[in-house]
Amino acid sequence: MKILLTPISYNKSIFRSFFPLLTADERSYVRKFTSFKRAYESLIARIMIKKYLGVDGIRQTKDGQPYLPDSPYYVSISHCEGYVMVAYANCKIGVDLELQQPLLEGTEYFMSSYEQKMFKQEAQQLWLIKEAYSKWRSLGFHGIDPQKIQCEKKNSHWTIQKERCFVKTEKYGELSYAFVSSQEKISKLILIEEKYL
Repeated sequence: MKILLTPISYNKSIFRSFFPLLTADERSYVRKFTSFKRAYESLIARIMIKKYLGVDGIRQTKDGQPYLPDSPYYVSISHCEGYVMVAYANCKIGVDLELQQPLLEGTEYFMSSYEQKMFKQEAQQLWLIKEAYSKWRSLGFHGIDPQKIQCEKKNSHWTIQKERCFVKTEKYGELSYAFVSSQEKISKLILIEEKYL
């Protein structure tokens, strides 16, 4: 498993130079975004996958999850203000990335009453885990109620009830991220500068 992180600049000339490197389907997907920022993040994620996996033709499931039809790798993408993260492995994987911040409002949307009671101060970690889990399941939150993803913590290790998966949360500078995978394979975060893509 590898987890790649790139700080991004939202530079229009970089966008113009990378855009022709995408396949016709990928260009069509990136053009769907009305926000330049979201289109840029999507473009950079695809360039990262091309460069580090040597794969063309990233597709999306009907629920919007990326997959690589002609590759043995599973892939997951996340982005937040100024960063793009790509995780890939030879087993199912889901990843989520956020700027570190306390989540004190709106937690009832994704936390069960038990989680509200036990883990209120760790709401952001729970959000990251549940988002990564929904990607691992290839559903997104369209096909799953986040309150029904029951998380538990023992000795600083998170688990998801009734699932055989590996869960890990990490911090990097101002960022927090989580990944869920089918196998327990720890990977260091690999930082890639945008200019080296």
